Amino acid sequence: MTTKLNRSVLEYEGNIQKEWKPVIPHEVPITRIRCDKHDWYYNIDESCAECIKEAAIFTNDFLSDSDNVGQLEGMKFDEDKLRWDLLPIVPVEKIVEIITHGAKKYAPENWKKVDIQRFYAAGMRHLTAWRKGEEFDKDSGFTHLAHVGCNILFMIYLSEQKTRKYPETNE
Repeated sequence: MTTKLNRSVLEYEGNIQKEWKPVIPHEVPITRIRCDKHDWYYNIDESCAECIKEAAIFTNDFLSDSDNVGQLEGMKFDEDKLRWDLLPIVPVEKIVEIITHGAKKYAPENWKKVDIQRFYAAGMRHLTAWRKGEEFDKDSGFTHLAHVGCNILFMIYLSEQKTRKYPETNE
């Protein structure tokens, strides 16, 4: 099955031509995402250049470089709020993958029923294996450091649950 090559695929290939040539749709790499509004393809880690330009024109901040997004001048009083934007999401995702693996292996939230000392011991085993030069856990295939992070997360949760229990009042 072939189709006419549209503007977005030509832009992707970097060779806009007056002649249209057929292309097989499944040959467009999946490292690109399509902007439905403008029918453009762009890199996964970028934004649609046309959307960026429209936003810049809308805010009266013309962009000379389409890779930069103009800053709005609005006010937001969030200086004292948690900075979730500083959290590196890829390592967190690795920990979530380990939690998902554990939920399949044992049961969802089974870890909440395990003594905190077991997580300390497991975390130390993973840290020691990493320190000795072993990057991946043989059982799960995940990195030892991601396992350490997961064990620490569980320990923090269990510790918070223990210390956050308030004494009952006789009122």
